[in-house]
Amino acid sequence: MSLGKSKQESSQAMDPQIKGALMNVFQTGQGLSRTPYNPYDFARVAPMSPFQQQGMQATVDAAKSGIGQSQMNEAISAARGVAQFNPNQVGAQQLGQQANVGNVSANNVGARDVNADAISTRFGVAPTQAGSVTTNAIQERQLGMDRIGPLGILDAQQVSAGQTGVNNIGPTSAVQTGALNVGNIADQAVAAERVNAGQLRDTNLGDYMSQYQTGVIDSALGDIERSRKMQQNQNAAQAQSAGAFGGDRAAIVEAETNRAALDQSARTASQLRQSGFENATRMAESDLARQANAAGANQQAGLQSQLANQSTNLAAQQANAQFGLQAGTEQSRQALQSGLAAQDINRQFAMANQQANLSSDQANAARALQAQQLNQAAGLQAGQFNIGNEMTRQQSNQATRASMEQAQMQGNLQAQQSTQANRLSANQSNQEAALRAALANQNAGLQAAQQRLSGAQMLGQFGQDLRGMTFGDAQQLQGVGNQQQQFGQQMMDDQYARYLEAQNYPFKMFDVLRAGAGMLPNPTMSSSSGSGWQAGAGGG
Repeated sequence: MSLGKSKQESSQAMDPQIKGALMNVFQTGQGLSRTPYNPYDFARVAPMSPFQQQGMQATVDAAKSGIGQSQMNEAISAARGVAQFNPNQVGAQQLGQQANVGNVSANNVGARDVNADAISTRFGVAPTQAGSVTTNAIQERQLGMDRIGPLGILDAQQVSAGQTGVNNIGPTSAVQTGALNVGNIADQAVAAERVNAGQLRDTNLGDYMSQYQTGVIDSALGDIERSRKMQQNQNAAQAQSAGAFGGDRAAIVEAETNRAALDQSARTASQLRQSGFENATRMAESDLARQANAAGANQQAGLQSQLANQSTNLAAQQANAQFGLQAGTEQSRQALQSGLAAQDINRQFAMANQQANLSSDQANAARALQAQQLNQAAGLQAGQFNIGNEMTRQQSNQATRASMEQAQMQGNLQAQQSTQANRLSANQSNQEAALRAALANQNAGLQAAQQRLSGAQMLGQFGQDLRGMTFGDAQQLQGVGNQQQQFGQQMMDDQYARYLEAQNYPFKMFDVLRAGAGMLPNPTMSSSSGSGWQAGAGGG
């Protein structure tokens, strides 16, 4: 058996070289912690661009100047005037009472008393001796119808006196005047051409789109893409100079740059397309407005031409009616003159017949006187017969003259009644024509009022369009200014980012240094030492 004792000791110490490197890192960090605050003295918000200021000023000027208000006021005034429009009252022309037909007094046609004494047929017989024939003395005496004295018996040879016939004068027909026919004056309808307003939805806006729009958009997108590539090159150069090329921060910067470029490309393309669409819409609306104005002008010209034609036709019809009345009146006058001339000729023929009858009567009286000398009885009978014929002839002439006068009065009465009827018909036709013309004028006034109302509405719409275009131009200027401000803000943000990167660069390098220090081996060194004794037993 043996006994023994042992003792163990250990110690740790830092490697001086590693300790020096770690102290260097600590001192570097301590120096960085003492770095003073370095403020960023430059602006970080981009100021308003000149276009923004111009757009805002244009908006203020447009609002103060009241663009479109004068057109709107004129439209309101025109609409108020149309609202107060009163059409002309159409009144039927009063026809005056036609003059009554004058009393046509019939000439007093009386049958004259025919006395035999009024007719100079004195048969004086001188004493005549005829051979052995002795006649009683015959005293000349006045013969009357109511007294014929007894005659002595004569033995003289009976001598027949030749009977002279009197041509009867037939009744003369009344002069017939033709009826005056007044031509009807027909009205002419005035039809306004309908004006249909064009719809923007039915318009092909592709014809109004700019053919250079795609080129403008591609050029703008190309500029943005070129700016993006330049920025990516700058980011890569900065990352490479910082030793962080291919790292997470470089990927984040690249992604942010691409996102900003894509956003800018999308906004630019949409704004340019929206601007092109609005421009096409404005041009289409302008064409539609011009078409509406042209249609309205054509409608107005058509109405004026129709009204002028209607007025011309009415004047021509009135003139034709007047000429027809004058022609009918002239024909009636000529017919009346010809009838009067015929009556005059008939009277001349009657007077000639009467003269011939008188001549015949004188001849008969001479022959009767001679026969009376031969045979007083035969002469007296012939005288009585002639007196009877004369009375019959005068009575027939009186009856014929009375019939002629009555027929003439009846014809005059009918002519006056026909003239009054024609005058009344002409007045009624003129009244109807005046009424139609007044109605046409009233309709024309109403249509003119509607045209003025449509023009007022278009004027107000044009004022609103002008106001919208003015504010739209100001908004476009502000939009361009906003783009300029955005580009300026991006440049300022980039400048501030580079400033921050320059400020953080020492700390970033310190992080690299700390990372390198973390890769150093364990700086602790361990050592151990010991002593001991032991006992043991041995066997044999």
